[in-house]
This record gives sequence, structure tokens and C-alpha cells, in this order.
Amino acid sequence: MNPQDLPASRDQLNLFGLDLGRVADYLRQGWAEALRAPALAWLTPVEPVRLLRPDGGEATILAGVPTDKAFRRVQSLAVELPEELVLRRSLVLPHMADAELRAAVELEARSASPFPAEDLAWGYRAGSEGNRGLAVELVLSSRRRIDAYLGTLRERLGALRPEVWTAGPVMIPGFGEAARHGRVRRARLRVLGLLALALLLLGALALTPTLHLRERAVEAQLAYTRLARETAPQAELRARIVAANDRLAAARALGGAQVTPLALIDALTRNLPDDTTLNLLEIRGDKVRFAGQAANAAGIMQKLGAHPAFRDVRAPSPSARAGAGKESFTVEYTAVPEALRP
Repeated sequence: MNPQDLPASRDQLNLFGLDLGRVADYLRQGWAEALRAPALAWLTPVEPVRLLRPDGGEATILAGVPTDKAFRRVQSLAVELPEELVLRRSLVLPHMADAELRAAVELEARSASPFPAEDLAWGYRAGSEGNRGLAVELVLSSRRRIDAYLGTLRERLGALRPEVWTAGPVMIPGFGEAARHGRVRRARLRVLGLLALALLLLGALALTPTLHLRERAVEAQLAYTRLARETAPQAELRARIVAANDRLAAARALGGAQVTPLALIDALTRNLPDDTTLNLLEIRGDKVRFAGQAANAAGIMQKLGAHPAFRDVRAPSPSARAGAGKESFTVEYTAVPEALRP
């Protein structure tokens, strides 16, 4: 087999110097440390433990502290070893991650143990000493002697597999603590699930008004579209009626009273003095403008202004002397077609 075809070991999973095989361990350790922080400690339920003491007494331990609180049911059972079965050592170590601390304590336990490696049972408890580091209490014992001691308690234990503790309390792993740890993990998962559900419900409550407004907007748009479709024939009929009215108005405007040049000239001829001479006559619809000479331009404007056929009579420019006793003038007015009819 070609060595290149062999699966890569965990030590070979490196990317730019990063050991990918330990990423999951780092994440798991970081999550475990975060759960022990005071802000997140409430996420992990604390389970009471019934502790059998070497003197035959019992105690209920909650979060490592004896308590007199009564519990309806205590599922976990632990046995405290007599001091003659335990060796203790005190260590001061620098602050380090949990996995590194466990590795350092294990190295110390194996080096200081008087028992064979396969018979060694050990546990530890660590507490902060401020700037000095971590104060670690290490306990050592023999698995063979622990099993023999548990055998003497068979009547009290029954079929239960107990946890093994020492005074302190310090737990020695590898006995019955797995069941309690499993229950705690499941309870924490339930708490996290309920928390996620609560956040989901809060998000849904926050989105409900927005979704309701969007639904109303969609319904309004659909109603408008439906109404427009239903009223399309009426709208088309109205547009046709409006267009017909516009055409009728235009026809009435075309067929109504109109100003004819002959009627305008006739009206001017009958209302201008005989001594009046015109040299300009402009007719634009009902707007008339003429200019000429007369002996009395002001009298012409007064006469035209008094006649019902001439409206808005005015002189856009003042009259001027033209010689021979006459005045040059310019007059503008609006003709009234109805008054021009004979």
C-alpha cells in the first residue's frame, strides 16, 4: 500500500500551523469553562447527592456543600472513603485551561503514586489563590482497596453503583458519577431548548405586528386589484362619456355665435364718424384692432364703449395730432357676436 493512501493521523491535520484535530477540543473546553462562569452557571442544574459517610451517617450535598434542604427525590448516591484509604497532596500551579490543568495534575498523580498505574485512582479539586495561581488538592487511592470497601457497604448500596468521594469533598472519577453527569447534561439541554424556544417566541411576537401589517397591505392590494377588475367596464363607460362631452362642447363652440368680418366692418362703419379714416384693421377671432385718423378720437372710444357690441374698448397707445385738425389713434376691443346680429 502506498503510504500516501493512508488516512492522515490527528497530528497531521495541520493548516498553516493550526492543529485542526484539536479545534473541537478547544471549543468543547471553552464551552465548559463558559458554563462555569457566574453569568451562565444557572444554565446547568445542580443535582443533590446523598453521601454515605464512613461513620455510618448520611448527608445531602448540593453544589459541594452539605445542606439541610429536603428533596423529594435524590437520585445520586456517593460513598465517602475513610481517610486511611486516601493519600493527599497539595499543589500550587499557575492559571491554565482545564485540559492543561488535568494533564499537569495527572502527571503529578502518576509520579507521586505508590500504587501501580493500573490500580491508581485519583481526583483533585482546584481553587484560585489570586495572583499565586491555583491551589490544587490531589487525592490518591487504590482501586482494589476502594472496591473492597464498597463491598463492605453492599447492604446499604443495594444494586446502585455509587460515586466515590473523599472528605472535602473531592470526587474520584471512574465509578458511578457518569449517570449523574448524563442527567445534568440532559437537564442543561432542556434548559437551553426552553431558552431557545423563548427567544423564538419573543422573535415571533416582535415580528407579528410587521407580518400583520404586511398581510393587510397584501389584502388591500388584492382588494384594489379585484375592485379595479370589477369596475373596469364602468370606468371605460365613464371615459367614453367624458370624451363624448368634450366632443359636444367643441361642437357647441364651433356652432355657437361667431364673429364674422362683415358684421364687424358693418358695425364699425355705422358707429364711426364720417370724417374717420382707417388705415389698419385686424380681426383675430373676437379680438379687433384698428387704427386711423379722426377729428375726435376720444369721442370715438366713448361711442364704441357705450355700444353693446363692443366690450373692453381701450387705446393701447395715446392719440397724436396728425395735422389738418385730425388725430391719429389706435383702438382695441372685444366683439360681442350676439350684439352684432342685425
